[in-house]
Amino acid sequence: MQVKNWIIKQDIDHGKIIEQISKWASICTGSYHQKGLVTLEDILFQELNQFPGQVSRVALDPIPVWGDQGVQSRLTSSLLKLEVRPHCSKQILLMIHYDTVFGEGSPFQTVLQRGDTLYGPGVCDAKSGIVILLESLKILEKSPWAEDLGYCVVLNPDEEIGSPASNSFLQKLKKSYQFALLFEPCLENGNLAGNRKGSGNFAYEFHGKSAHAGRDFYSGKNAILMLNEVVTKVNALNHEFKNLTANIAVVKGGNAFNVVPDYATLRFNVRVQDLDTMNKVNRVLEEINAELKNKGYDFEFHGGFQAPPKHIHTDLSRYVKATHNEYGISIDYEDSGGVCDGNRLAYYGIPNVDTMGGWGGKIHSSEEYLRTDSLVPKIRINSDILIRFAKNEWQGV
Repeated sequence: MQVKNWIIKQDIDHGKIIEQISKWASICTGSYHQKGLVTLEDILFQELNQFPGQVSRVALDPIPVWGDQGVQSRLTSSLLKLEVRPHCSKQILLMIHYDTVFGEGSPFQTVLQRGDTLYGPGVCDAKSGIVILLESLKILEKSPWAEDLGYCVVLNPDEEIGSPASNSFLQKLKKSYQFALLFEPCLENGNLAGNRKGSGNFAYEFHGKSAHAGRDFYSGKNAILMLNEVVTKVNALNHEFKNLTANIAVVKGGNAFNVVPDYATLRFNVRVQDLDTMNKVNRVLEEINAELKNKGYDFEFHGGFQAPPKHIHTDLSRYVKATHNEYGISIDYEDSGGVCDGNRLAYYGIPNVDTMGGWGGKIHSSEEYLRTDSLVPKIRINSDILIRFAKNEWQGV
């Protein structure tokens, strides 16, 4: 029996899946909005219970929140895990997040459909990815080849802020998964992400001593001046290393003209193309911190590289591209400066293609949209990949 012909015969209720995406996108699941995240967590828990296997909620540590007054913590929802047929020799990991960048205070909360386009918060990134994942598994489970494939589904609530709470779970995942598919949206032109840069978020808090700027200036210790030394050194990374970007993102401190500021904060992002550069940046930051301590500065340093660089897996990417072609969708791979959980999984030893989700664009903006005509082809492509792997038609992965 030919896999493609069998898959095309399977009924996919296009209207129902659009309705499901719309309903889930209408729930505010900003990374820091625990109430909305818990609401969708409960819905997804029930969805996962439709499949064979064991569904579990994995409690996560509070997530760090970097604000004007330093780093605080906030509760989040649970990570969801479905494990099916763990005894099988063929094992695949399937993953996507259910948080978005649109918090409770965002004005972009409404879902609207115009023709074949759906607009709304997270319709593309990544509520459609969740639906594509689940619908692909439903086709797999109806197939005569399902019993030959084991898989694990992971849905996490904090990817949009770098997966700070779920990262420790990802580190512990079994390396027995031959590969992973992640359901981030594909690029706006339909291509998939190839090599990805690594990304690190960092923060400093400096504590000085306040004093009257006129009467007692020299008894004060200016926290902003301490911070400025780091700004200069971090910005210099842009000239020291090739294919590196160091972005000074947030600088805050002081509150009056006549007061020596006693507190200042700095947040910055660094993106690198390879592990060697990542390690060199870490050493530079260690040297900066040592120098600050030698000067007697009172400071705290936070953060690190949450997403190491990721390089494309040749065999896996070739099979995924061939499957797209078989369904009439011509794609290629493009290097990206963006990061996702695919970076982390690759670093932990699980090769993956991480843009198997919805096709749309303008993600992370109030113009985010999803091409609804792409949903059925995407579901069929992902189903095909799973079934052919179950049938042992893939070699080298």
